[in-house]
Amino acid sequence: MTEQLKKEIVAAAQNIIFANEGNYGSVNADDNGAVSVGKVQWHGTRALNLLKTICKTENRAATILGAALYREITTAADWGTRTVTAAEKTVISALLTTASGKAAQDDLAEADVTAYVDHGIKLGIEDQKALV
Repeated sequence: MTEQLKKEIVAAAQNIIFANEGNYGSVNADDNGAVSVGKVQWHGTRALNLLKTICKTENRAATILGAALYREITTAADWGTRTVTAAEKTVISALLTTASGKAAQDDLAEADVTAYVDHGIKLGIEDQKALV
């Protein structure tokens, strides 16, 4: 498979995922016991790791989130069972929709979907629709 064809498959898969999951500012406060965020609805600790990444690049992160939530996000190791309040949902959504938040989501989505497609290729799947 050519690199170009793989990129087209990744792009097609992303379009389907994004159309069915969320948007940049989506926050599901309690998605089966933990928060899910963003356009792919990263869940639990994956949501936390995305938020950590955004906090590293968004210079207004502490102001947007407030000191307590910012400190928790930047120091916590696990959000496997962390749900959020309505107020936290609002400020997390605001952080996710900053330019830094959108860029971090785009980068993570690209990496995740590419990894899934690569895994399918390694399993011997050649059908493009099946890979999508």
